[in-house]
Amino acid sequence: MYAGGLSPSQISIASVTQRPITAAALAAPTTVNPPASVPKWEIVALDDNAIPAAAETFMANRAHAHIVTTHSGHDVPAARPGVVDSVILQATHAVS
Repeated sequence: MYAGGLSPSQISIASVTQRPITAAALAAPTTVNPPASVPKWEIVALDDNAIPAAAETFMANRAHAHIVTTHSGHDVPAARPGVVDSVILQATHAVS
């Protein structure tokens, strides 16, 4: 579910270093939201088996985020680090 797009060695490491999400983490209310004027970016993982791409896209649209999609599982930074780097650079150029 979580490791889509990772190599067997990355999966092996993640399986012993990642812990399951807790119910408290899912139930905790958001306490601070950035102002609407703050630009946001979202990478939507199209092959994510944990969060459906449609749900992630809905949330990104609701936040008025710039949306970038990629064929990746849930752990985008590990599976597609180049995409993450590219989005960070896009954001940096957009606000500087």
